[in-house]
Amino acid sequence: MSNYITTHNAEGKAIFSDSIPTARHVIDNGMIILEYIYTGHSFPANLSSEADITQFDHDRIHGPAPGSTLPPKGFATAIVTIKPDAPLKWHRVMCLDTFYVIEGDFELSLDSGETRTLHAGDSFVQRATMHTGKNVTPNGGALKLLGSAVPCVIPVEVGEHKLEEEWKTE
Repeated sequence: MSNYITTHNAEGKAIFSDSIPTARHVIDNGMIILEYIYTGHSFPANLSSEADITQFDHDRIHGPAPGSTLPPKGFATAIVTIKPDAPLKWHRVMCLDTFYVIEGDFELSLDSGETRTLHAGDSFVQRATMHTGKNVTPNGGALKLLGSAVPCVIPVEVGEHKLEEEWKTE
């Protein structure tokens, strides 16, 4: 699969960038496969130079931040493949996540005890919520999601609770 990035020439005309290869790089941690479409380390993005493209070239191979799928003050868009029986940890990331189920079935669970099963064509938005999920596609089938994340104001305050990034080990 190819990933094309547009930019501008010296005359301000739109062109396709040839700064990085068009083939998407796969990051496979054994449970999840990430294929970044784009990342940025500031929001809103500064597009007056091609520094963002240079940064993305690093992120697409190494990930945007140690132990995270999102730059701390930036954004990310990726295709996420969750392998069958992959044990996903309960977690909360400080961003607004939007996901679209491309292929397969996904069981999304929230810390309130609520669960929804999403199918190809469904979407969900996570507003810095504590959640986990699993691939429940029949017969060990593929689960692919298209995800996009943008930062939110930290901490998120809900009533008397201040919510921050959290990863549970259980």
